[in-house]
Amino acid sequence: MVCELLTVAQMAQADAAAIRSGTPGFTLMQAAGDAVVRAITQRWSVRETVVLCGPGNNGGDGFIVAARLRELGWPVRVACLVGVDELKGDAALAAQVWVQGHAGEAVETGAAVVGAVQVDCLDGAKLLVDALFGAGLTRALDGAAAD
Repeated sequence: MVCELLTVAQMAQADAAAIRSGTPGFTLMQAAGDAVVRAITQRWSVRETVVLCGPGNNGGDGFIVAARLRELGWPVRVACLVGVDELKGDAALAAQVWVQGHAGEAVETGAAVVGAVQVDCLDGAKLLVDALFGAGLTRALDGAAAD
């Protein structure tokens, strides 16, 4: 099977063209998350999974991945570099998909719906999904990401 990879610039152009043609950014985010879930489920069986989400659209992709895996019965936890209330745009919408899937559950168990990115957030994980930053990151890491 031949797999064509796009450069960062080509991917940015493809995303921009799709949005200009009327495809909402959130729809692209859902498609990206669904593609990641297909790749995961083709390779691995159900296992304890942690999805690490960043503050931007790559993090939004991660929230979609987590929600979809959970819908398939996978035990999934999410940790984010920022509070859900700090997310903006499509990433905030994606986080809401994850949070709404936990309505009432966090209260019953005392568990955080979205935890902080720290060393112990990986405890027990058999699969880690890195949705912290995309390939287009151009700034230096800071805060928890730098640690």
